[in-house]
Amino acid sequence: MEQVRIIDSLYYSLTSSGLSINILLHVLLASLIVIGVYAVMARDWKSISKLSLWLLFVEYIAFVISLTVVYREVSTEREYSLMPFWSYTAMRDVPDLINEILLNILLFIPSGVIGGFAVKQTRNVLAIGFFLSSSIEFLQFIFKKGFAELDDVMHNFIGCVIGVMITTIINLTAQKCIRIFSKE
Repeated sequence: MEQVRIIDSLYYSLTSSGLSINILLHVLLASLIVIGVYAVMARDWKSISKLSLWLLFVEYIAFVISLTVVYREVSTEREYSLMPFWSYTAMRDVPDLINEILLNILLFIPSGVIGGFAVKQTRNVLAIGFFLSSSIEFLQFIFKKGFAELDDVMHNFIGCVIGVMITTIINLTAQKCIRIFSKE
């Protein structure tokens, strides 16, 4: 039942923010056209897959910034919290904070997964995830769009770490399979 509430919460935040599915589909279609043209011209599948990953990563970043900053309503004042772990103590009074924490973690898992495949070094992926999360919170503060908080940066970073771990598991499993099947 908790999973349904999280999905409903994510769907509500997507649809209520003014973010149109049509916009996302148009961006995805434009990317597919760029990849198709590049594929015809380059005919190098390794560079095509690298370009595809980078386009997907840029689209993901645009999606996250749109969702968390661009399509949010402007507040009357700047709201922020620099106190770490405040959301955990506030959960006693506001039980829905667990949903926000989980959504912040889930939102950044793709940054670790896509970044893990697109960028070779793990520390660079984690640095990109941390920078993206910090930038979002900074933009929310500057433009009065949401509640800028240190906890969000921590939760987003946890999501990025989980994504990197998923990528690492996939890569290690693939390497093991290649070794097993290449011996036969």
